[in-house]
Parts: sequence; structure tokens; C-alpha cells
Amino acid sequence: VSQSRYCYSRIKFIEHDILQDPIPDGDLLIVRDIIGHYPLSDGKDIIDNILKSNCKYLLSTTWYNSTNKEYNDQYINDNIPEIGKWYPINLMAKPFNFPEPDLIIEENSEVLNYEMGDRKILAFWEIEKIGNPQDFKTETTVTDIDENNIDFYIEKYGTDKKKSESYRDWE
Repeated sequence: VSQSRYCYSRIKFIEHDILQDPIPDGDLLIVRDIIGHYPLSDGKDIIDNILKSNCKYLLSTTWYNSTNKEYNDQYINDNIPEIGKWYPINLMAKPFNFPEPDLIIEENSEVLNYEMGDRKILAFWEIEKIGNPQDFKTETTVTDIDENNIDFYIEKYGTDKKKSESYRDWE
């Protein structure tokens, strides 16, 4: 992006390595079509970097299903062998396990399994609701036990809202 061509007094374009460089302070961090082009181990490091930042909000590409409530639990993020390949990333599924987004912006594109509810979206989160890197390896607690299923969650943020709980399995 040309700095001179798109120069405004309050907008600055910089070259940045989201995997290696500290993320500059800001209100909104936009990570569009990036993480799914990295192997999962690098993707987890990118998330660590995002969560260590002083940004307040994250807007990121992710896959989502508009009809299946079990989608995030069933979804498998495929690993890719090298940077530059691609997989449809779901940040609410393992190994990322983000909570449900605060806001969803559906992209105007038909993706594989679109008729079954799969969507490519931009998802918006308050970064403090996602977690901290030290939360990624916490012990699992068992809640919501009934005769049909056992759901595993990690208590996060001192809240009882399921939206803010997740099962982190980074190892």
C-alpha cells in the first residue's frame, strides 16, 4: 500500500510481521485472511501476539455455521505444511477456542457447504474477552453433566457466562 497515495493525517500504513513483531497499540486490530495461511503452530503464536497487544478489539476472518450449534465443537482446523497454503480457519474451534463473537459480518461469498450453513465471516471480539496467553494451559473443569453428555469448559474471567468459557487444548 502506498503511503503517499493513501495518506491521511490520522491513518498510517506500516509493514508488519504479525507473527514476530509486537503489535502496535490501537483500538481495533483487523486481521483479515491472514491466520488461515499459516500452519497451526504459527497461528497459535499469532493469537498469542494478538492477546499480548494493547489493542481493545479484534476483527478477524473466521468460518462460522449459521444453523448448527455443534459446529464449533465438531470443526477441525486443518494444519498446513507451510506459510502461504490455506485452510478455512474457525477461531471458535480447537486449538483456538475463542468465545462466540460479539458481532458477525457475513462476507458476500459462497463457500463449500454454504447450503448447510457454513459461512466465511468477519468476527468482532473484545480482546479481553478472548483470554490471555497464560490461560491457554489451564486445568479443565467439568460442568453441565447429564445422562446424555458431558461438556468440558474452563472457567475464565471469573464469570459464569458460558459465552466466556471454553476448553483450551493447546498441547
